[in-house]
Amino acid sequence: MFTNTCAILDVLFWSSIKGRYPIWSASRSTYSCDATLCNYVRGRSPKPSVSWRICDYVYIPVNNGGAHWLAACVDLKARHIDLYDPNMGNKYVQNRELKNAECLTYMLPYLLRDGGYYGKNPDMSPTLDPFTMTMIKDAPRQDNGGDCGVYALKFIEYMSSEENPSFGPQDIMFFRKKYAVDLYFNKLSM
Repeated sequence: MFTNTCAILDVLFWSSIKGRYPIWSASRSTYSCDATLCNYVRGRSPKPSVSWRICDYVYIPVNNGGAHWLAACVDLKARHIDLYDPNMGNKYVQNRELKNAECLTYMLPYLLRDGGYYGKNPDMSPTLDPFTMTMIKDAPRQDNGGDCGVYALKFIEYMSSEENPSFGPQDIMFFRKKYAVDLYFNKLSM
């Protein structure tokens, strides 16, 4: 079913990266990622997880200021990040979301170095050059201001299953109910 191996990260990863970005910015030449971040690369967080050394893709839920969610798809080999924003509007909104997520482009190379990824993938150059990033323009769009979190989860679910996201506003209430029932019965399945 799956031809690509992936790791799906949690909100704590995003919070950790975003919180450490100012420290990285102030000390790039000497910055080293701590064990909390390196444990993601090594497959120790979140539990259960998989080591990135065997992954093609990493999926990250991204939050912007506690008010908006989107999904990031990181192609490790291509050193590229695709952002899926369910509320992508004008150029101002797009630029704000890209600016919010730029910490990933700069910090992922350091995380791969410090987490031992390059040592397990000798075919990849251990460069600290930033990843590239683009906003996916044809992703499904929400039609209100409150469904971005469900969209972000569904983007990650579809992409990690190697499916094109093909859902819309008419599906969101079903997804919300399914998540609630699955969480209640501790059977969350994507």
